[in-house]
Amino acid sequence: MDAMVFFAMPGAIQVSGDTAEGRCHVREIARIEGKVMKFAARYFDDLVRHDGRWRFARRTYAMNIAE
Repeated sequence: MDAMVFFAMPGAIQVSGDTAEGRCHVREIARIEGKVMKFAARYFDDLVRHDGRWRFARRTYAMNIAE
């Protein structure tokens, strides 16, 4: 990979006690061997609060668009 840029835009976050669900929309642009590739995707996150700090319990990546 010659170069890459990654933009993250947090979406909805729903908190219920010590657990939460969230979404994050991302835009990725990479140049690999001179070819530019663009992706739009989402992360679906399950989070848990442990000792006062939020941690990922599960993170799922879903591709929306690949150019």
